[in-house]
Amino acid sequence: MSLYASDLQELGRNQESVELNEQCLKLRTEVLGPTHPHTLTSMHNYALDLRKLGHYQEAADMDEKCLRMRSDALGAKDPDTLASMSQYASVLRKLGRYQESVELGKRCLEMRTEVLGAKHRDTLASMIKYASDLRKVGRYQEAADLDSKCLEMRTDMLGSKHPDTLECMNSYASDLRSLGRCKDSAKLDLQCLETRTEVLGASHPDTLLSLNNYALDLRSLGRYKDSVELDKKCLWMRTQALGPTHPDTLVSMSNYALDLRKLGRYLQAAKLDEQCLLTRAAELGSTHPDTLASMYNHATDLRKMGQCDESVERVERCLEMRTEALGATHPATLDSMQDYAKSLRKVGRYAESLQLDKRCLDMRTEVLGDTHPATLGSMHNCATDLQKMGRYPESAELNKRCLKMRTDVLGAKHPDTLASMHSYALDLRSFGRFQEALELDSRCLQSRKEELGTTHPRTLVSMRDYALDLRKVGRHREAAELERCRAEANECKYSVSSSGADSSMSTNSASSSDDGVDSLCRL
Repeated sequence: MSLYASDLQELGRNQESVELNEQCLKLRTEVLGPTHPHTLTSMHNYALDLRKLGHYQEAADMDEKCLRMRSDALGAKDPDTLASMSQYASVLRKLGRYQESVELGKRCLEMRTEVLGAKHRDTLASMIKYASDLRKVGRYQEAADLDSKCLEMRTDMLGSKHPDTLECMNSYASDLRSLGRCKDSAKLDLQCLETRTEVLGASHPDTLLSLNNYALDLRSLGRYKDSVELDKKCLWMRTQALGPTHPDTLVSMSNYALDLRKLGRYLQAAKLDEQCLLTRAAELGSTHPDTLASMYNHATDLRKMGQCDESVERVERCLEMRTEALGATHPATLDSMQDYAKSLRKVGRYAESLQLDKRCLDMRTEVLGDTHPATLGSMHNCATDLQKMGRYPESAELNKRCLKMRTDVLGAKHPDTLASMHSYALDLRSFGRFQEALELDSRCLQSRKEELGTTHPRTLVSMRDYALDLRKVGRHREAAELERCRAEANECKYSVSSSGADSSMSTNSASSSDDGVDSLCRL
């Protein structure tokens, strides 16, 4: 029964799996007793099912209980106890309790290193999970260092093509993407995709995960025509391999819809997002985090099609549901608060938007710390609100501070840093400090060309604003030439996708700016 439930988990049939594991737990409790190792294994598996279904608090309660009982029955350093510790840390991460997850993940890694050795498979698994925790709290460089070390160790021990090695490669690519090194992450994800295709086959779930991630890299680089083809392929393959309602299939559906929005094909995106929303609501429930993500995405489609009032209502509802399901300080709830503020900003309700963004900034500072990238995203959004209200002295002060902090935390060429640079240049231009704005916009344009390419929307916006600076200082010939280059790049960007376009761009990111792109992707 337990093994069959595990098979159902792998197939994404979580509702059937949870029912079977619940039944198995009851039977083993009656026959073997509540502290028998097999009973605790069933408890462990049942908690995993609950997590997969989005019942995070129930899963956390059960994982905590299982950890305590295994610790009492087997000892704190028993491998099964450490497995419970690892799983409990994972569900804490889902609940947004990142600091607790980091502490528990670090403790689990240290204990597995002591008990099993630094090179044991479970120890290296803990290393990857701990790196993921560090990534969640914005400690990207530490995560990258850990994943790089794990990748090197697994490569030496298992070879470059072993599935565990490729798991490390995938995680390390995520670190690079978080650090804004999208070209490097794309190179690594492509390598991982090619190797997984060779070793595991084109339709293996891990291969399709790499295909999904490589498409994410291309989208981050503004290569929407390439990413849309990959996501379309991934959606079709996941549908064939896993079924149309599997959670991974629905992730691909959501990502494909995102590509369509980026290419301006709003109507097609809206239909897909609505289908994804209905399926997730039926399979996972209306309050599951993935369902709420689909609710937001569909609201974005509505806004792009001009249905702003309905969009605002849906985003507001999404915020209320996330607050109820996850709590007011959960990072996903704060994402919804940010989304709602952005929707208000889009319809000109700037004072309300500023009030929400300030509240989000305060809460993120308390929960995540003042240097977390999401906190800096809220700071940037507050500055944007102030700009919209014409309060340039205040926005300039905030943008200058945010630019410095993002430079220190993320690096000078990270997309978020460049968004702050672009925004601060706008403030300087509003003060008539045209030469300073020109210098900033020049740097921003050059970096965006290097990091994102000449046809990326943010690069095109930088071209437009740099041309404006050139006109302000009397360099009209150069401005005209730049506008000509921008028109050619924009025409090139849409030359293949223009047929059937309904228009686009959007998503949710803790650091989205209003400089032509709504943000990066939800996964």
